[in-house]
Amino acid sequence: MRRRQVLAGLGALGVGATAGCSLPGSETTISNPVRDADDDGTDPYLSFRDDDEEVASLGFSPSVPDTGSIRVTAHLPHRDGTELTDATFDFRMVRDGEPVATIVALVTPVTVEKPYVSATFSGSRGSNVSTVRIDDFGDLADETANLHFLVDRQEAGASTLHVDATVGLDGGGLLGSQYTLTGELDVPIPARGSA
Repeated sequence: MRRRQVLAGLGALGVGATAGCSLPGSETTISNPVRDADDDGTDPYLSFRDDDEEVASLGFSPSVPDTGSIRVTAHLPHRDGTELTDATFDFRMVRDGEPVATIVALVTPVTVEKPYVSATFSGSRGSNVSTVRIDDFGDLADETANLHFLVDRQEAGASTLHVDATVGLDGGGLLGSQYTLTGELDVPIPARGSA
């Protein structure tokens, strides 16, 4: 009798899975995010949705000073009860349709006592792609992560920063879903002195 109850429960769980919902404890890849921009249309972002409910979003806000590196802030809010586990960002600057050498750094607040995030970098001068991999979000894991990148751009004219992102998200708890979020976004970078 007990075996029948267990099998009936598993059958009901299987029916729930076919309805299009993520099963508790499942691994879900969301690779078709909705592309949008903020209200004034300048800062683009990706919205990652599961069954019409937003799981997380990823947006970028560039700031171009008259001299020096461009500051690009990545905003990564996610659903309550979830935690960021890891992320990989491939950055490539494009100008007039051609990739140009791109060097990216991650800014760490000086007021943080313990490590801000655990990150590794790859790419070099002359490379068209610079990769930043975050293996541990630390205290930022359960809140909106605002990551501040510095992008070295030699040219003064307008360009586009192409970002290819993969983000890991833990649904929390024993039965929480694990998410892998993937998407690409083009971030317009205005010419120096155009603001």
